Amino acid sequence: MKLTLTSDQYDDTLALGGSQITTGLLDIAHYVIQRGGRVIVQTEFINAPPNIRRVFSSVQDLREWQAEIARVTERAQQQRPAEPGAAPNGGPATPVGNSGVTEGPAPVS
Repeated sequence: MKLTLTSDQYDDTLALGGSQITTGLLDIAHYVIQRGGRVIVQTEFINAPPNIRRVFSSVQDLREWQAEIARVTERAQQQRPAEPGAAPNGGPATPVGNSGVTEGPAPVS
């Protein structure tokens, strides 16, 4: 039994914050290894053979990789800048740029 994960599938899932999908992929990977299979993580190309990045055949190796990914993801989230106009600590948001709204009543012609 073999499970092949392409790095772009996994990397995109992490980048988009798909923790449930990531957890599901890892659950399947654990299942495969526990039944004597192996998990291959590879980068795929259109005009070239795949580049195998990692091969896992033990649950311990997979758990170590999972912990490494969690650390990197956590660091990336901590370094991610706040969204423009986001309110600090739940306070009122700051308007970003000119929304085109002016103060006062609408002009009368």
